[in-house]
Amino acid sequence: MKGFMIFIRLRKTIYLIPKDRWIWKGSKIAFARFLKHWADHDFGSWTVRLKASGKTIGFGGLSYRLYGDELRLNLGYRFDKDAWGNGYATGLSQYSIAYAFSVMNRDKIFAIVRPANAASIRLLEKCNMKLLETLNDVPNEEESLVYIIER
Repeated sequence: MKGFMIFIRLRKTIYLIPKDRWIWKGSKIAFARFLKHWADHDFGSWTVRLKASGKTIGFGGLSYRLYGDELRLNLGYRFDKDAWGNGYATGLSQYSIAYAFSVMNRDKIFAIVRPANAASIRLLEKCNMKLLETLNDVPNEEESLVYIIER
């Protein structure tokens, strides 16, 4: 139940996904998708917990995601708003990138971000990701920004 609750709480920010998907059912579907990705590919999102308390503050990592018609290795993360600004997303992203290059032996990692999400844009750029293109992935909204890092 805790995994569902944090997913629902995290979806209340405008940067994540279209507003019509901010519902319990959508969170359960997305959580099930995370589990299926692990079963199918032997990697996926990790839970992020505070070491001292064990409190879950978010999740993120690597997964395959469709960018238009192309399946790409995607870096993604979601953190509880109370955890923002503490470097957790940066640490997770840097670890994920290193893991993809060294353990998974991948050459490219992509990330998609909404243009208004200045904090995530700064984070991706801090991780040496570069703006590659835009993607029309949210109907009736400004196109998302697609970032890439190559080995």
